[in-house]
Order: sequence, then structure tokens, then C-alpha cells
Amino acid sequence: MKLLKKLNREIIAYLICGVITTLVNYVVFFVARKYFAMPLVLANVVAFIVAVIEAYVTNKYFVYQQYSLHPKVVLKEFTSFVSLRIVSMLIETGLLYVLVEYLHLSEYIVKIGVSFLIVILNYVFGKFITFRRENADA
Repeated sequence: MKLLKKLNREIIAYLICGVITTLVNYVVFFVARKYFAMPLVLANVVAFIVAVIEAYVTNKYFVYQQYSLHPKVVLKEFTSFVSLRIVSMLIETGLLYVLVEYLHLSEYIVKIGVSFLIVILNYVFGKFITFRRENADA
């Protein structure tokens, strides 16, 4: 029962932080496209960079409750986090590119739809790779 409560707290915290990260990503993406006329892929990369920094901090402290500031731990976590987020960004960007450029779907609808897959993928990466308990003891 205690594990279930912890898991529920973690999932709820992840969803809340994920909504914030997604909003950061969307706002940066839409501003880059509309006000700076950035190409589609560049706007997505810029949005990714800003959102991933915010996501690392919120995931570390609020979702997975990893409080170590030891440089070795932070470097290991941050490297893992960024590396795995790059993987998910490449998947997101690839899907966005194919669905918008080749299938001519709305970039905004595709961006929102693909985000659901990326949220699930990033939770799995964080839970089982970046912030797993044995990493906290590095």
C-alpha cells in the first residue's frame, strides 16, 4: 500500500511537472515560429533546450525526490537526463517532420498529439534510467 501511494504521488507530480514542461516547450515553440519565423525543426530544438533544463530541475526534486547535489551525482543524472531527452526529442522531431511535411497535417495538432507519446517515454526514461535509486548513491 505504501509503494502504491508513493507511485501515485510520483505519477501525479510527474504529470504536474510534465504539464509545466510541456507549456514551456509549447510557448517557446509557438513564439519561435510566429514571432521569430524560425524554421519548424529549429523552433522545436530551441523549445527542447529550454524545456529540458526546466524539466531536469523539476523532475529531480519534485518527481523523483533526488536531493543530492554531489557533483558526481548531478553530472551523472544531468548527462543521462539530457541524453535521453535528446533521444525523445529526435523521435518527436522526426514524427513532427514526417507528419507535417509529408502528410501535410497541422503542425500544432501534430505537436500536441506526439507530445502524449513523448510524455510516457520520458517518464519511463526518468523512472528506470536517470533517477533510479542506485544512481542516487553514485
